[in-house]
Amino acid sequence: MTIQILNKSQKPIAQLRFRSDEIVENKRNAKQCSEIEHFVKYRKAHYQNYKNVLHIVRYNLSENKPCLVIFYDNSKKVIMHYRYADLQKREERVASLIKAADNRIEIKANRKTRQKENRINLEVGDLLYSSWGYDQTNIDYYQVTKLIGKASCEICQIGKANLGNEGSHDRVKAVKDNFIGEPMTKRIGTYGVKIASYAHATPMSWDDTKTETNSYYGH
Repeated sequence: MTIQILNKSQKPIAQLRFRSDEIVENKRNAKQCSEIEHFVKYRKAHYQNYKNVLHIVRYNLSENKPCLVIFYDNSKKVIMHYRYADLQKREERVASLIKAADNRIEIKANRKTRQKENRINLEVGDLLYSSWGYDQTNIDYYQVTKLIGKASCEICQIGKANLGNEGSHDRVKAVKDNFIGEPMTKRIGTYGVKIASYAHATPMSWDDTKTETNSYYGH
């Protein structure tokens, strides 16, 4: 099936072959593809893909009843389905949606740039610690064993030495290369890496120590 892509004046500027399997391969979900195909086939609609962010479907119920259908990104459901008084009103709405889509693209790009700029620098052999617990403090240590690309790393939990009791807490220090369990691949974030929904690990010096609730009071 051939689809025309229109400019703001509704003049054809390009044509493309439209097949469900091609769109699915290009990360368009099957539900959305089916909906768009329905409008193109049975409503004689014109489809426009704007930067893979906005999917615009134009059709007319009759000569004086222009309609507009909108999908966002990979949305499975129609986001907007309106009838307009005339073609100009419909194209004004399309123009405003395209402007909003450009803003979304810019915001997303800026967010990715900030995340990249704010990502901490880790090196193989660096020490990370995680402090977690609801009514007690638990300390876990992790050692960076490998860097993977620019945004990920491999870490492995390591053992800790008890340096002495301080009332309800024990002072502990990481033991380098004393690996526990299997390595884990994690994304590097602004402050460190996410271990679990309740725990994050942040960098610290090998010379520093931490305190955790001792076995008498919690462990």
